[in-house]
Amino acid sequence: MEVGIILSEFNKIETKRLIIKKISEDDLEDFHEYAGNPLVGSKSLWKPHKNLQESKEILNGFLKDDEYLGIHHKNDKKLIGILGLHEDSSRKINSKLCRELGYGINYDYWNKGYMTEACLAILDWLFVHKNLEIITGTTSLENKSSQRVMEKIGMKKEGVIRYGWINYKGEIKDKFISSIKKDEYFN
Repeated sequence: MEVGIILSEFNKIETKRLIIKKISEDDLEDFHEYAGNPLVGSKSLWKPHKNLQESKEILNGFLKDDEYLGIHHKNDKKLIGILGLHEDSSRKINSKLCRELGYGINYDYWNKGYMTEACLAILDWLFVHKNLEIITGTTSLENKSSQRVMEKIGMKKEGVIRYGWINYKGEIKDKFISSIKKDEYFN
């Protein structure tokens, strides 16, 4: 089961403060607002977008991949972040059983619980409706905020792969890995 097949059946999830739905071209300006901020990209190892055109090209790639969902604020419908569901390159098991969850959020919405709220909602959907067995998460070792989200949603630290990533500057970075299994989520 490819990720696109998983998300082809996805409509939307509403939480107390958020609407999680597929991203669209209409999200471009909001996407650029957060993806262009160097405080956001540098934590996630990707290069901050230099202009709207670069954000448009990346957003169009996201739309083709069909691996991404937008996190929209309920009050104003603004795109404040993105969730990505990717094949876990660390595990050589059937992709029907495992997905890697990635995420990014607008700096103005940091430390307010939005990402935890969005991740819990998508975990529930993946475990209940897609019957996955394990969801993983990775981030740079320096990204303590992302590690804290993983902890809050019940993921357990698996470890660190030393020199596991290369960032956009060409620097080799350690990669933090965590996961949550379905039985752990429901217990």
